[in-house]
Amino acid sequence: MTKNELIEQIKNLGVENGMKVLVHTSFSKVGKVEDGPEALISAIKEAVTPDGILAMPSYNSYGDYKPNLSIVNEIFRNQKDVVRTNQVIASFAVWGNAK
Repeated sequence: MTKNELIEQIKNLGVENGMKVLVHTSFSKVGKVEDGPEALISAIKEAVTPDGILAMPSYNSYGDYKPNLSIVNEIFRNQKDVVRTNQVIASFAVWGNAK
């Protein structure tokens, strides 16, 4: 699947410019994507636009709790234009217009 096909599918789900979207996904369930998880993240960002907000869980390990997050969440969290909330356990990675 190409990035443009992903954008079309995301918009068909009802995602529009300027929306606030929380994404928690398993990349293996998305199917084969050209250019991998980065293309999926980019497609979601393009569908939401910088006027919206894209958030993904980026939970911390705490005691015996070890979160099992997708590679998509980890790549997203580490992008330069993404910020991480400062909650101790249940943090989120956020991109877009968080005003």
